[in-house]
Amino acid sequence: MSATASTFTPIGPRKSAAIQIKRPDGTALELASAKSTTPESTSAAPTPVRPKSSTPVPIKMESEEGRKARLAEEAEKERLKKEGDKSEQEKKDLKEREAKEAEEKRVAEEAAKAKEESVSTIKISIARRH
Repeated sequence: MSATASTFTPIGPRKSAAIQIKRPDGTALELASAKSTTPESTSAAPTPVRPKSSTPVPIKMESEEGRKARLAEEAEKERLKKEGDKSEQEKKDLKEREAKEAEEKRVAEEAAKAKEESVSTIKISIARRH
């Protein structure tokens, strides 16, 4: 503490905050009458109090026009997404088709080459016989 600091003096008289105890039905409980109650009435289990959520739940308020605009925008996004998926699927199908055609062409060329070689071999063997 500082030697030059003044002493603390509260501003005005303080009022004590009274604590009020209430029954489950909301009526105030007077301590004088509570002391005179029989033990049987106090043996009842108190009703559990569920604490309120500390985080507020946001509520979005929007006009009818705003709601319609939002729904239309969401529908448009969904449509574009589906079109994009369809376009990607078409591209994938095209690539698969091209790969399949290229493989078929390669196999056909190999078969033609093999046939040509076998024909050449047959011609050579016939020519050797004669």
